[in-house]
Amino acid sequence: MLFGSWQAIAAARRHDIAAHHRHVAGMYLGGIVVAGPFAMLPGRLMHASLFSGLSNWQAGATAAVLATLLVAATGLAIRQGRLFGLRKSSKRLA
Repeated sequence: MLFGSWQAIAAARRHDIAAHHRHVAGMYLGGIVVAGPFAMLPGRLMHASLFSGLSNWQAGATAAVLATLLVAATGLAIRQGRLFGLRKSSKRLA
């Protein structure tokens, strides 16, 4: 995260907005989409706070729904070009 943050700030200072966008999107993907589900494994604090009081099948179903929503939202963002700067650039005035 620190290296990615440094790269994102350096790209923004160079006015390289495309590179800045890629670095920030990569940190989001790595930090939320990849590492996030691992925080919900049994025995972790996030798992205990979200799934306390639920039976095993209820906790599993809730985790599956959350993971599906996260993957669907990320896939939609990539498909629409809002993630990783794949959207067709529009000409900006000034």
